[in-house]
Amino acid sequence: MSMDYLAILIGFVVICFFVVILTGFLEARLKKNKEQPAAEEPAEPAPEFTVGRIYQMEDGSFAKYAGNGKFMKVKK
Repeated sequence: MSMDYLAILIGFVVICFFVVILTGFLEARLKKNKEQPAAEEPAEPAPEFTVGRIYQMEDGSFAKYAGNGKFMKVKK
């Protein structure tokens, strides 16, 4: 009877040992993945507008570029 309990105890210790090793390995791998910077996509270049030129807006209307990123709507 005591040999059965000893075998169960040794098996439990071995299983716990493997679980500790596995979690340590996975934690190190996760930490390594977190340290790598995310690949950044290049941002689209801002469109260059010419002051005084008329552009068609997204809604279909026309506007004249006034500079500093501002547009003035053109009446038809």
